[in-house]
Amino acid sequence: MNLIDLAQFAAGNAQRASNTPLHELSIEEARKVIKIVDGNKIKKTTEQALVLKFGQRLLILDIISEGATRLNVPTASVAGVTTVLKQHIADGGFDEAIKQAQAAIKEAKLTATTKAKTELKQEAPTSPKENPAFNTTNVDGLDLSSI
Repeated sequence: MNLIDLAQFAAGNAQRASNTPLHELSIEEARKVIKIVDGNKIKKTTEQALVLKFGQRLLILDIISEGATRLNVPTASVAGVTTVLKQHIADGGFDEAIKQAQAAIKEAKLTATTKAKTELKQEAPTSPKENPAFNTTNVDGLDLSSI
């Protein structure tokens, strides 16, 4: 991968062209969203823990090591390993991991939506009389219902 290809790849990853939710993206579109970043919370000068991020999720690196989510790479080798990872992404090596992440994102969204709806039903008054916003009261002789 030459410098121009690398720049185009980076530009393509900078921002998604649409607001389509991650779990609804096609595999081709999803590949463009993946970012390779250093997963270390405390940065080290001797190595980086490379991770593949798909939105807020880390992709599982099963094609490299079963169940792994990060690669500890010496700093001198980061560029080479990154190039290899990008090639695997482009070739579809992480498509299964993308599908798993999309399924998890979709499930989380459904769970959150269901929970929110349940909470709204529990909190919502069943009639206007039960909701204080609908009650009229006199404040200093002013009848608020006449406003």
